[in-house]
Amino acid sequence: MHKKFREYRTLIDECGPDMGFEAAVEASVPHQAEQMSPFLEELSLAEGFRRSIPIFESFGMEMEVVDISNRGQDAVLEIQRYCPYLEICSQ
Repeated sequence: MHKKFREYRTLIDECGPDMGFEAAVEASVPHQAEQMSPFLEELSLAEGFRRSIPIFESFGMEMEVVDISNRGQDAVLEIQRYCPYLEICSQ
């Protein structure tokens, strides 16, 4: 996480807050896809996301998953109820 926040801080310093955030999100997509792919092999996105909750809890985060699937479209809403890193990002 320290490395991720250092990179984020560098992007903010180089590009400004808005562009730095966008660049950080874009840069994190391949890593997130790699980390989440085992969970996305579940029968539904909600089941896969629920299986990842203990990992998020080990980082000090509190996560809730809501299945919002509708009309045959598999969909999930991931709610981070508590994130200890939010305060770090805002500094």
